Amino acid sequence: MKARSKQIAEGKSQKVLEQGPLEHIFPCSTSKILDFLCVFKKYDYSISDIAKHSGITFKTALNETRKLEKQGVITNSRTVGKAKM
Repeated sequence: MKARSKQIAEGKSQKVLEQGPLEHIFPCSTSKILDFLCVFKKYDYSISDIAKHSGITFKTALNETRKLEKQGVITNSRTVGKAKM
C-alpha cells in the first residue's frame, strides 16, 4: 500500500483502484471519489489529482467535490497556488 501511495504522491499512477467497495455497490462518480479519498486519506489532493486517480473527468470531479463539500462530507484543507486541496 505504501508503494501505491508514493506513486500517487508522485503522480505516476492513473486509476489506482480497480473497483472500490462503494463503487461496487453504487457505480457512480461520487462513489469513485469517496473510495479513492477513503483509501488514500494520508495526503490531500487537488481536483485534477482526484479526477486522474479516480478515473473520471476533471469537470465531473469538480462538480461532485463541490456537492460533497456542500454536504459536509469532505473539506478543503488548504490552497496551493490556484489548486484547492
